[in-house]
Amino acid sequence: MQCGEGSDAEVQARESAGVTAEDRAALAGLAAGDPAAFAAVFESYYDALCAFAEGYAGSADEAEDVVTEVFARLWERRGRLAVRLSLKTYLYSATRNQALNHRRREGSERRRRDGARLVGALPGQGVVGARVLEELHAAELRQAIDAAIQRLPERRRAVFVLHRRHGLSYGEIAEVLGISLKTVENHMGLALRDLRDQLAPSILD
Repeated sequence: MQCGEGSDAEVQARESAGVTAEDRAALAGLAAGDPAAFAAVFESYYDALCAFAEGYAGSADEAEDVVTEVFARLWERRGRLAVRLSLKTYLYSATRNQALNHRRREGSERRRRDGARLVGALPGQGVVGARVLEELHAAELRQAIDAAIQRLPERRRAVFVLHRRHGLSYGEIAEVLGISLKTVENHMGLALRDLRDQLAPSILD
């Protein structure tokens, strides 16, 4: 069905689910086949989705393939998109599913080599070491953080990265991963505990 905003029932369902006016405008533009609407969505989300997909796909090149496929399918299905919470969570969910399918097809169980880049310091982390060694220590600490994130269980790592790197709320993460809000909270608490435990030697060294 190549319609704009869909039937009254569909519009009402979107509004009741909390879809913003901005998202409704983007979805209407996509449904109408507007290339400018597609380009705006692409430019807004492509880089962030690639960074997210790399955690599942295993490499930057494979992540780009995954996200390219997500956007290709977004265009193909533009007239019948089922967006429940927001366009952002829809795209993250689609990227996660596509990345998992890609990994299964490739038969790869690899974890990403580079890890998620943690923006900012972990809670409780202070400035350590003399100023002359500050840069060296900071680089070593970043490597330790990356390695610690890689060692987290997959679901726990996904919750941590989505919240700390991509800025998704707990509710949005629950939507993306298909789990309850309470489960998201539990995973985040466990992730922080695990990272503090793993990073204690690096922080105190």
